[in-house]
Amino acid sequence: MDLNNKVALVTGGASGLGQATVEAYVDKGAKAVILDINEEKASEIIKTLGEDKVMFISTDIMKEDPVVGKRGATSLGCFPIYSKFKSCWYF
Repeated sequence: MDLNNKVALVTGGASGLGQATVEAYVDKGAKAVILDINEEKASEIIKTLGEDKVMFISTDIMKEDPVVGKRGATSLGCFPIYSKFKSCWYF
């Protein structure tokens, strides 16, 4: 699968399986947007993988409005890939 120039939106991306998924996407050439409440952990991931490849948006995924509002474009580009690791889909 060609993930170059793709952007993934990963809920729960600051830890556990979500973090591993962010790392895997970046390793395969994609960029990733971490939606999570753990800014400190997300910052560590961004420092490791690079600000040009990963960004963080503080989001409480237990609430629908903040998650739905994150769909669309970011400074990394539009994101056609959605990965959920916590809570429910609101899309």
